[in-house]
Amino acid sequence: MNLHELRRIVDTLPSRTVSCAKRGVGSFVTIDVGAKHSRRARDGTSENVADLHVWIHLCDWELVKRGDVLLSSDAPEDAFSSALACVVGATLERIDVGTSRHEVVIVLDEGLQFLLRENLEEYDVEDDLLLLYPYDGEAIGYRSDLGFYKDSEL
Repeated sequence: MNLHELRRIVDTLPSRTVSCAKRGVGSFVTIDVGAKHSRRARDGTSENVADLHVWIHLCDWELVKRGDVLLSSDAPEDAFSSALACVVGATLERIDVGTSRHEVVIVLDEGLQFLLRENLEEYDVEDDLLLLYPYDGEAIGYRSDLGFYKDSEL
């Protein structure tokens, strides 16, 4: 998968407004972009999923607003809710590779960015820095050794 294809997926989302941003397990963060849709889960129950579900994990990251760090992956638990609240309502502009293959940048409007950096002291080169789950498409991952890829490409 190339970066052009990823940009097309982001650009064609019905809405690029962040509807939810929350802390997951440990320092993992999930971000829902766009409208929620009901669909049947694997276990037969109903689940609501966004146009795009973004899962930041297995990396070091910072949430930055106009150069100021608002939150980082090593922040205390009680810092997450208030800092992530500023992301809700923002518009996803793009997802890009940073200054090297070891970084990914999630750019939102209002000067907000998530800066994701590989951390090989904690994680393995084969770990994903982030996963993207489009509502009607195949999951997309990012690894520094592969770049952006779809599960079917492995």
